[in-house]
Amino acid sequence: MISPGLRQPIDPTLGEIPLEHLRVLVRSVADTVGKRVARKVQDAAALGSQLTTEAEKVASVTEIHAELARFNESRMRGGFPPLSDFAHQAALEAVMAHIYGLGEIDVLWNHSDIENIDVNGPSKVFVTFVGGEKVRWSPIARDQEELIDLIRRAARQLGANEVEFDARHPQLDLQLPDGSRLFAVFGGDAGNGVATEPLLSIRRHRYLAVSMDELVRLNVLPAAAGEFVVAAFRAGENLIVAGDHNAGKTTFLRAVCFDAIEPHQRVVTVEAYITELGLHQGDRLPNTVALYSRPPSAEGEGEQTVSDLIRRATRRLNPTRVIVGEILGDEVGPVLDVFSGSTRGSGCTIHARSARGAVRRFEQYGIASNPPVPVEAINYALAEASPIIVHLAGDESQNGRLRRYCTSIVEVSGLDDGRVGTTELWGLDAAGALVPKHAVSTGRRERMARSGWDWNLKGWVPAPVLNGDGR
Repeated sequence: MISPGLRQPIDPTLGEIPLEHLRVLVRSVADTVGKRVARKVQDAAALGSQLTTEAEKVASVTEIHAELARFNESRMRGGFPPLSDFAHQAALEAVMAHIYGLGEIDVLWNHSDIENIDVNGPSKVFVTFVGGEKVRWSPIARDQEELIDLIRRAARQLGANEVEFDARHPQLDLQLPDGSRLFAVFGGDAGNGVATEPLLSIRRHRYLAVSMDELVRLNVLPAAAGEFVVAAFRAGENLIVAGDHNAGKTTFLRAVCFDAIEPHQRVVTVEAYITELGLHQGDRLPNTVALYSRPPSAEGEGEQTVSDLIRRATRRLNPTRVIVGEILGDEVGPVLDVFSGSTRGSGCTIHARSARGAVRRFEQYGIASNPPVPVEAINYALAEASPIIVHLAGDESQNGRLRRYCTSIVEVSGLDDGRVGTTELWGLDAAGALVPKHAVSTGRRERMARSGWDWNLKGWVPAPVLNGDGR
């Protein structure tokens, strides 16, 4: 196990076993132990009992110790010293990771300071740490075939759903037990994939129980801006979180939901293929149900899209609020239907270059939908929904370190000559700080006042001049 403070790759046995020899040893021991433990499981089943997962792992550890003892005897016969306790433990952990985990990538997955892992083939591994530091790591597989095997084992052992990974199914998207997201692309020298190398990316969600106070401490936005967004969502305003890839959109939406939604409210989340929001986990929002889309079977049947789930399931499950993990296309119409059909406040995320740009993205997705949704209909629905739009960015200009921050908070105020009217409430100044720009509209102030947020006490006076009611 890597020490949480360590941010450079290390030799797991500190040189006692060369890495290429360790790989051979791990696979040999894993194969032998796997067969023996499988027989124990079968013998237990034949006697009418079932070996628990924990008992199976205990049996595996016992067998691994025995195999490593035999390896030690072989080393000593060859004139080499026996493995130290440190190297013995490192080899044991490597075998267990090979059998039950993610193989050589397991140690990275369990490192508390790692956010993202990107594998561009077996020898090019890049790790992003908390704070944005990026480090090139040591190889995690001997060759492309071994990397593909690792990905398949991860899918088989750690995924919530049964999946395939081959030339016919070249993309793999699954959720790991700790909530991390694993995405892989089939490729390599055989030429029957869609990439020049097998690719693997793991994105860890470190802030599963995040709050707005924590985002403020991380300098994502000022306290007054964060308090306003939470108060608006609590009051039933709709929320769109827009931004760059890896800018923290899901984390931000999760924080607002945890802070703004009352525990008695019934929440339905809808996401593509996996459940990254995690609002259903734990006891903070106990009446939450999580839905996720499903691709068609090999026979082309059984597909359930995000749009399908929003259109039907969310209507039948008696939600107070509906939270859609990410807008990707056809679900634009159904999401706006949810937004404009209730006063209780729902939310979503979307990729966009700016807060106002999120409106254009809704229009683009609407036009590209099947069937297309006219721009006029999109604009009318957005104006009726009157959401707050928060935009987040990720800046890597400082030595490659990633800084996540809010660039703008906009309110949709209605239609202006057929187009969606917006007012920027908070925006960046010349120094890059998020500062007040305009006042909140009168109508929104009144709605929020009914839920306890008073502009006169909680509002701000934008510089240089207060712009009336913000219209």
